[in-house]
Amino acid sequence: MNRRAFIASALGAVAFPLSEAYAQYPVEVQVPLTEVIRNYNYQECIAWCWAASAAMLFAFYDHPVDQKVIVQRLFGGLVCTTVPPNSIYKLLNSDWQDRNGEKFHSRTHTFYNYFAGVSDGQANVDIVETLRDEHPMLLCTTHHAMVLTEAKYLPTTLGPRIVELGVADPFPPEGALRSLSPAEGTIVSAGGALTILAKIEVSDVDE
Repeated sequence: MNRRAFIASALGAVAFPLSEAYAQYPVEVQVPLTEVIRNYNYQECIAWCWAASAAMLFAFYDHPVDQKVIVQRLFGGLVCTTVPPNSIYKLLNSDWQDRNGEKFHSRTHTFYNYFAGVSDGQANVDIVETLRDEHPMLLCTTHHAMVLTEAKYLPTTLGPRIVELGVADPFPPEGALRSLSPAEGTIVSAGGALTILAKIEVSDVDE
């Protein structure tokens, strides 16, 4: 991947140190690249980063849902427009039926939400642990939605210090796999643009 250096110590305070020994070079945690490529979605309209990101997240859990279906679910038709954060949460906290006819329920687990005043105070730890378990995350900035799939960090006595974040960005020509800029990876309250960081949990719905 084409990765730019990224320092994100401001992303969040850690609550406890990792048990790993200190390493001179960054440790990488990520969703398997083959899975990222297999489930990648370009946004089908200039304003559908939110729909494409939701489609990617569902696809990672083997529940493919077309972007158009996600948009129609929210608006009742195909409207090329952006949506506020609460609308993204509405979509990611509901029951769905995927392209194969299988029903599932999705719900969010929020680590940071600037708009709702939610922060668990340990975003770096959340990122490392979630990606180590090979789970992608929804990452939103003040103007864009993406899927967080990779992080590089330095284990320290105070916990992980993230030095690079990688995303599946649905927007062309920036689309596909890239690193976040410093502003994109720093929370708004610390002077950056990152507004939301959350993972989703998916469970099957019995007939």
